[in-house]
Amino acid sequence: MASDLLTPRGGEGDPLVLVHGLMGRGSTWSRQLPWLARLGEVYTYDAPWHRGRDVADRYPISTERFVADLGDAVAALGPPAVLVGHSMGALHSWCLAASRPDLVSALVVEDMAPDFRGRTTGPWEPWLHALPAEFDSAQQVYDEFGPVAGQYFLEAFDRTATGWRLHGHTRHWIEIAAEWGTCDYWKQWRAARVPALLLEAGNSVTPAGPDEGQNGCCSKRVRIASTSWATRKRSRSSSNSRPIIGADQRNWSKRMRSESERWAAKLSAAATANGAIRMRNVSAVVMAVILR
Repeated sequence: MASDLLTPRGGEGDPLVLVHGLMGRGSTWSRQLPWLARLGEVYTYDAPWHRGRDVADRYPISTERFVADLGDAVAALGPPAVLVGHSMGALHSWCLAASRPDLVSALVVEDMAPDFRGRTTGPWEPWLHALPAEFDSAQQVYDEFGPVAGQYFLEAFDRTATGWRLHGHTRHWIEIAAEWGTCDYWKQWRAARVPALLLEAGNSVTPAGPDEGQNGCCSKRVRIASTSWATRKRSRSSSNSRPIIGADQRNWSKRMRSESERWAAKLSAAATANGAIRMRNVSAVVMAVILR
């Protein structure tokens, strides 16, 4: 059943669906759940090819397949949902908003762009193929990915009796990303007629994302001065990839809280005018993602 595709995480009110990125999983949203479960009915979602190493999908890999599966999951909820998408999940969320506007009330798009044409997975493939299928210890995961992304992947990987196992196959993940380099998704973005908040990482492998106002309703782009695990992996010596810690983190969080609340109010006003969502739910979603 489509309802089996979502994992309820608690809360009451308007539905909020958290859609993970490439190599992620619904379980990686654990740090956001305390925020959201107080302010809405929260669900996490595991995308195809991310549901366990032994779980196959009978369809060919394509964005259309992902969007159809996400649509089946969200449709089972009944009312339209706020979709919070990280990276790959952001792409699939706005594509669903374009193709099934009855299912989506608002979007949070984090670290994803509509156009990767000309970019390839070539530089990353040797590293991905070299990853072991199973890690013997948590420390081995941290050594490979770093402290932040290491925790993320510990939450995503399959737990086994002897360690942590990749929850999918690297060849599939490479094929998923490779498709993004062959086409663009501007048409779907412009067809999405719901309020959207765009969160752009300050240091990321993702190219510049869509400008505000280019979707069918209203959008705001916020640039976040942090770094992705992939960028740190590629350039550990760069001073620009310094993680935000201590007082820097507190000041950054304060600035982002102020910015998010200001734009959450604007997005909420537009959404409420369309009978879409309540302000408190937009604000909660924005804050949870920004403080990720």
